[in-house]
Amino acid sequence: GYKWHNKKPTVLMLGRYQPWHYGHRQIFEKAVARVGQVIIYVKDVHQIGDNPFSFKKVKKFIVQDLKDFKNRFKVYLAANITNVFYGRKVGYKIEKIKLSFEINRLNTNQQNLLKEYETFKDKNLKLVTQSYTNNSPANIERQAKQDLGMIKKKPKKIYLNINNEE
Repeated sequence: GYKWHNKKPTVLMLGRYQPWHYGHRQIFEKAVARVGQVIIYVKDVHQIGDNPFSFKKVKKFIVQDLKDFKNRFKVYLAANITNVFYGRKVGYKIEKIKLSFEINRLNTNQQNLLKEYETFKDKNLKLVTQSYTNNSPANIERQAKQDLGMIKKKPKKIYLNINNEE
């Protein structure tokens, strides 16, 4: 099998990975194919903005997904890196890996679904509560009595106009 070596060419992947998804894996696979080994740094952004997963969970997702690439990657926690500055050529390149349109859309859709989930979480609680209220034993009994015509109704008042004119 492959043995990691710090002096071998290595790709650095840096991101939030909230969550790790198919697009990240595609970038990883291209990196491994081109260079051989990858260090994945996960930014420490848990609970900042739209970042629900802890480093421990993100690392678990990554390790599970990449289990077939044993010894070709390492996962570390990084500071919340927001900028990368460099002055001159120092032995590395910064490249953008282009993914297919479908993969980019998949990621965007997943982000949209997470936002929708947050938006509807509270509304779902209200729907569930309303469901329990509507399906309470008292309401079911009332509805059954109504359906069977067993609800007591006030008798209609009948007014008789009696004229004894004969």
